[in-house]
Order: sequence, then C-alpha cells, then structure tokens
Amino acid sequence: MWKLVVLLCVGFLCVYSSPQRGAKYETPSQSRQLREELAQNLYFVLSARNLESHDANNGVADPYVRVHFGSVPPYSQKQGKDLDKVGDSETIVNEANPQWVKVFKVQYIKGINQKIWVEVRDHDPINPDDVVGEAFIDLDEYMEHGQQLTVPLKGSKSGSIVIQNTAPFRFSLALKNIPALDEFGGLSDPFVKCYFRYGKEGKDFKFFETPTIDNTDSATWENPITFDNFRRGTDQIFHFVVKDADSITADDVIGEAFMEVEPFADKKQQSVLPLSSSSNATLYVKYILE
Repeated sequence: MWKLVVLLCVGFLCVYSSPQRGAKYETPSQSRQLREELAQNLYFVLSARNLESHDANNGVADPYVRVHFGSVPPYSQKQGKDLDKVGDSETIVNEANPQWVKVFKVQYIKGINQKIWVEVRDHDPINPDDVVGEAFIDLDEYMEHGQQLTVPLKGSKSGSIVIQNTAPFRFSLALKNIPALDEFGGLSDPFVKCYFRYGKEGKDFKFFETPTIDNTDSATWENPITFDNFRRGTDQIFHFVVKDADSITADDVIGEAFMEVEPFADKKQQSVLPLSSSSNATLYVKYILE
C-alpha cells in the first residue's frame, strides 16, 4: 500500500508517494517467477496454402518457415526479425501447399501483445533463399479462435499461413519374445524406430529411435518417448519398426506394427501389438499419465 506525502517546498508544492509501514515489494526474480506461473506452454505446427512461386525456372517453391516470437507493444517499431528466433522448419521440396511436421513451442501470457512472426522462405541450394511472404500472428486472437487460425501472407501475391495447436503426450515401449537373430548363436540386439503418418497409406515421418539393448529376448525402454505432433481428427497412425542391430551386416527386421494414435491417446492405457513377420514377438506401448 502507498500513501501520499505532501511537503511544502520553497515556491513549489511537492507531492511524493511513500510506502506504508509493512508494505511488501516484488523483486525482479519474484516478478519473473510470477510471469512463469502465468505462462502457458503452446505447441503448434504450421502449414501454408497457395504459395507464390519464386523459382527462377517457374517451378514450385521449396518452402520452409522461420519463426520468431515476442511481445510487441502498441505503436512499437519492432519488426518480426527483432523478435526472438524460435527456429526453422524442415524444407518441403516442390510444394505450394506445404504441411510442415516441425513442432514449435512458445510460452503464452494473455494480454501482453505477444506475436508470432512467420517468414516463409524458398530454399535455393545455390543462391540466397528468397522470401515468399510473412505474417504476424496475434496470440490472443489465436487463442480466441480455439488455437487454429489462418492469416494471409504479406509481401506475396497469394498465399496464407495456417497455425494449429498440437497436444503432446508421452509413452514407453517394451518388447517380449524376441527371436534370436544373431548369426553366431547369440540373442538379438533390438531397437525400435518410431514413425507417424496421416492415414494408412500416408508418408512416414520419423520422430524417435530407441537405444539398442544388447543380447536379449526381452527389452524395456524406461525413458519416456514424447510425441509432439498429436492432433485430433487427422487420422494419425503410429508405425513401429523393430530391428536387430548388426555391426557387420545390415540390420535385420524383427517385425513391425501399426496403431491408431487418437484412440490410444483417449484411452490412456497400454496397447499390445503383435509384430508382423514374427510368430511370437510382441510390442507393448504404454501411455504415461502426467
């Protein structure tokens, strides 16, 4: 609490604010802690529609996005490049309607004019990359629209950016009844490659690979695996490829398994997946509750 202290100065009326006895102050570290408590982690992916071509041979762009983030006060002269860089996406070759897999993360605090600046670039292996267009995304507006928003690109004749949230979750893997595939009479050295795809016939995107566990007929990977890309209603499917590591010849395939992601995320339980190409080997996928 503060009170006014009025002092009569020579020729002036001087007014000072003075803290009342027992008042408490926030230190910079306390203010920072308060901001962190108010902050909400947002995870999102980006896609684009109808990108203008900047290819010298009139081909379709090879686009990627560069993302910056920060607060932009009203009437500020800050430009997108003045904000903190979050990162770049992967490049998608020859695509006017790219859907990038890269998941970005920012900390959102309501009402402080936070912006995401997205710059779409056309990758060129020889010349400097061309800027296709850019967009400022207001995070308060994004949240008001249910964490899905389409924003037109500036500096381009056509095109827009779509931002959509993801809902990361974690799981663990275990493997039982592993066949012995070692050429010298030993057991297998299993590891698992984890992919996801959109639809049964979609393209695989690798998001994790477990360490190899040597010489075993059962394996448990204790460290949780995080899947950042989960989005409801997108027909996502996990594709697990289990292999036997070999230091001399090519790794042998023990088997593979597929699993629908959304039902697994909803039930939050363990799924038991028999491996193809193997009569008894079984993969256990356990949802980890937070």
